[in-house]
Amino acid sequence: MTLSMVVVIPTCGLVSEPTMVEERLQHTRHTPVLRIDDSQTRWGPLGCLQKGYQETTQDLICYLHDDVVIREDCWEDRVIKQFEQDPKV
Repeated sequence: MTLSMVVVIPTCGLVSEPTMVEERLQHTRHTPVLRIDDSQTRWGPLGCLQKGYQETTQDLICYLHDDVVIREDCWEDRVIKQFEQDPKV
């Protein structure tokens, strides 16, 4: 069974540096990144996470804050593999 994953990042109104997230996720190769911008709606962090959940169709959702830096190439492949090997995770 092959699982799919999406990375959901709430911007919480911080859209002044749109490339910041892309730079920090440069090692994400095979997974779509869904940025939830609430600069107009002001949903807040939980509202952004909920909106991301509602907009995804993938099997796995990885919620990351916009200040997370990932340095491992293709890290998402390792995460997906773990879920495929043990669905109880």
